Amino acid sequence: ARRQVDRFYSFAKDVIESGKRANLSTELKQIDRWILSRIQKYIRNTNSALDSIQTREAIQNSFFLLINDVKWYQRRGGENLLYYVLDNWVRLMAPFTPHLCEEIWEAMGHKDPISLAQYPLYNEDLIDDSAELAEEVIKGTLEDIEEIIRVTKMTPQMVHLYTAPAWKAKAVRCACDMQREDSLEVGNLIKTLMSNPDLKRFGKEIPKFVQKLVSEFKSGGADRYEVFAGSELDEQALLKESASFLEKEIGCPVEVHSADSPAFDPEKKSRFAEPLRPAIYIEQAKREE
Repeated sequence: ARRQVDRFYSFAKDVIESGKRANLSTELKQIDRWILSRIQKYIRNTNSALDSIQTREAIQNSFFLLINDVKWYQRRGGENLLYYVLDNWVRLMAPFTPHLCEEIWEAMGHKDPISLAQYPLYNEDLIDDSAELAEEVIKGTLEDIEEIIRVTKMTPQMVHLYTAPAWKAKAVRCACDMQREDSLEVGNLIKTLMSNPDLKRFGKEIPKFVQKLVSEFKSGGADRYEVFAGSELDEQALLKESASFLEKEIGCPVEVHSADSPAFDPEKKSRFAEPLRPAIYIEQAKREE
């Protein structure tokens, strides 16, 4: 915990010394909308925990979970809202580390003590489930690539990502409709999809995908699919936009394809692509003789 507190203090010092101030009126990038949304959820959860005297839960939300998100925000190149993050974070932490937060608050230029400052209040208008889902896809894709590289011990020359075919996205939206009507069952969904002339040609693949999909819905995965269905998230555009970040992280070029028409797919990996989880093929670097 001490190391984490030191990191918090170091973060505050860097933000203050940078002299930059946050401006929510400027055009926000996706990663900015993500951190705004995440902070609001931590503010809501911290206030709720304090109201019910759950101190440990309050500290978990106001510090340990938030510090991981700040780290991701900076890793993704986020910088526009660092002062906004600090302003909220230091007030959230004030009940738990009052002396440290008072020092930071004063260094930020405030005349009145932090104990007199308004404690952060939840603002539902800043919640952006689409931005959170998009970052979840990017983070999950990076973790999957890193895991493959770690397990295979390969040196990647090129990474190919395949986004889900259109029929699987339609299946997810149909599953969401059924979930809302409380009629989501494997048999019902297969029957509905197979009655669609455009989907009937995927008849061999539909049952297996539906079984997995319904299982995920039943085990608590419905919310993320509801966001996907409602947001019309363009995963191909998202991953292409994030390619430079992924390339920097893994150290090689990244190509993004649609599973509907992949330009390069030597091992037919595209058939494993699912909504919110692209399929991955890694070309191994040739060893020098």
